[in-house]
Amino acid sequence: MPTFSTLTFEEHVVIWAAVDLPTLLVLRSCSHNALTVVGEVLRASVSLLCRQFLDDTAAFLQELSHCRGVIGGQVAVRFMLRDLPFVPESLEVYVPPDVHLEMQRHLLDTHHMTLLVSFDSPENADEAWLADHALHYTDVLRTQQGRTIILHRCSEAEPLAAVACAPTSAEVTYVSPEGFGTAYPALLFQHRALVADWAHDDRNIGALLDWRRRRGIDLRMAARVWPEYRGMYCAAAKWVCHTQPRTFTDGGALAVRFSPLQGPREESTVMWRLDGRPCGGSCLHVEDAHGQKLYKYTILVEDGEEYRWSYQHRFVL
Repeated sequence: MPTFSTLTFEEHVVIWAAVDLPTLLVLRSCSHNALTVVGEVLRASVSLLCRQFLDDTAAFLQELSHCRGVIGGQVAVRFMLRDLPFVPESLEVYVPPDVHLEMQRHLLDTHHMTLLVSFDSPENADEAWLADHALHYTDVLRTQQGRTIILHRCSEAEPLAAVACAPTSAEVTYVSPEGFGTAYPALLFQHRALVADWAHDDRNIGALLDWRRRRGIDLRMAARVWPEYRGMYCAAAKWVCHTQPRTFTDGGALAVRFSPLQGPREESTVMWRLDGRPCGGSCLHVEDAHGQKLYKYTILVEDGEEYRWSYQHRFVL
């Protein structure tokens, strides 16, 4: 009778394909063998999702790692919600500004894509919107099979700043060749999400809401509408307050590496709040040690033994 340690990798992929991500994360903590197997299964999941858009996924993921980029949007959400299968409509890639042209050239030359939208297109004319979302501009590419790739040239060296400016908490989620994470796992794994700053995302808000509802995600304005948070003026203690300053490596976030034993993890320098709507508590008035208020997002920079906020992008309150 086969045991866990005697199964082939292909058998493991089949067995664990329908298992939700929280269960897999518990399983991988059971032994070194389980850690290795689950890591490879999750890597295979990333590759399979990318294969819906690209034939040579190995070359793409290698280039993504070289460019220090991450995958966000629908593909990242689909990776997290293994128990909520849907077909992503596009593959969103976020890269730092210094390697954007290298990644663009890789997609055009290696994968023979067609560039539909670039920096000088009308879609990139709203500079204020782009700045508020930590982006310089966005490329839209089309594969030979008609699939859509969205390549974001981020304005920050850490592309997670742009991921943090997503329209809902569900998409404050990323996956890369090295690992994956999400800022609101307590909501996401229950198929829940909070809306972000609508004032900046009203260009196509109807389509955004429709996409999430059709995928079975319960989208709300505040966490207190759900039973376990009802009666709470502010849900910051549970890490699900929409106004609470957050990072990708704080106590409420999920940050996982495929190979956690290979050195210490890197701390994220991005801090943000999902929205500027008052939460009923004191989150909106949080300041750093230098008296600066955080609005949409900021980059933490080392200042001796502390971190300070280098600057912030402001909400329209």
